[in-house]
Amino acid sequence: MLAHMAVNSLADMPISGWRLSALTSTWTLSRTLRSRDPPGMVAVTGSEPLMTEPLLLDQFIPQYDHAIVYSQVLRAPRQDCFEALVNMDILQIPVIRLLIRARGLPQRVADAVRRRGAEAREVSWPATFRVRDLGALGWIKLGERPGAELVFGIVGKPWQPVASGSGEPVAAGQFAGFDEPGFAKIAESTRVDPYGARSSIVIVESRVALTDADSRRRFRRYWLMMGPFMKLMRPVIMHALERQLH
Repeated sequence: MLAHMAVNSLADMPISGWRLSALTSTWTLSRTLRSRDPPGMVAVTGSEPLMTEPLLLDQFIPQYDHAIVYSQVLRAPRQDCFEALVNMDILQIPVIRLLIRARGLPQRVADAVRRRGAEAREVSWPATFRVRDLGALGWIKLGERPGAELVFGIVGKPWQPVASGSGEPVAAGQFAGFDEPGFAKIAESTRVDPYGARSSIVIVESRVALTDADSRRRFRRYWLMMGPFMKLMRPVIMHALERQLH
């Protein structure tokens, strides 16, 4: 969750959190985890649902244009994994800081060109960047199951040089039904489920729903440039989380 959230927020784009690619697949329970499978990848068989509890995410963005899911089994209790992830300051991870700066470079060049050599906008860096900080960065807390699942959302236009919101603030109760043309609705989920007696499955998911054909077209162009940075950040964060827990 933190990977894509940070990139836009730390580059003067309040719509942080874009780690998206193709439409998400369905997870099923009868699964075999093999040592040769990379993190986030599973071999799936059978038809039993993996999750016994409904996803909070489905309440707020059940239909979407883009999504990506990343998961990893960690050898720690559910509560420990959840608290560690939502309170992790990813700005303390050197590789993440490097990726954030690299992501902001194209925008700074574009600013300089538009201003004909004038000083480009300075990126404003918060003191920390945690999942728990998202409310202070313009995100809406959509729902939470303490110690298990946390969902944030935002509405805006991430493809604009300075990302803009929807005008009037969108409240949690309005998020699912928001359909004003020209916007992207983004929802970010952090979820941890038990896995055996002493382990947990950490799952982070992002979903994006575009409100009309024009916003879909604009988002596709935006994602061609931003997507590679988002995809690199997620496994780095999971690796840091695993080291912290062990």
